[in-house]
Amino acid sequence: MSSNQAAKNVAPPLRARKLLSALAILLFCALCTWLGLVASAPYSSAKQWHEANERLYRQLQTLRLQNQRREVELQALQTPAGIERAARELGYLRPNEYLLRLPPTSGTP
Repeated sequence: MSSNQAAKNVAPPLRARKLLSALAILLFCALCTWLGLVASAPYSSAKQWHEANERLYRQLQTLRLQNQRREVELQALQTPAGIERAARELGYLRPNEYLLRLPPTSGTP
């Protein structure tokens, strides 16, 4: 066997080396892309959970404010003046009181 033939058998042709290098780079890029997607999934989920948590927290704050306002209103209604005001809004009158309804006034006297 000649030394030229031995060199051909040992070293792959230059074209095959380039093809293998390109394939290795392509596989490496595909692996990096896949790893990036897999690694970013927990962060994406955490972001969604955080946004949902913030939305629920704002809703809780709104409901707490409504509750405070209603507590104040309830305390006001538990006083004699508050009871009277609520009764009058419902159309109740005190004994010996009369409801006067005035006709609408026109623009001319």
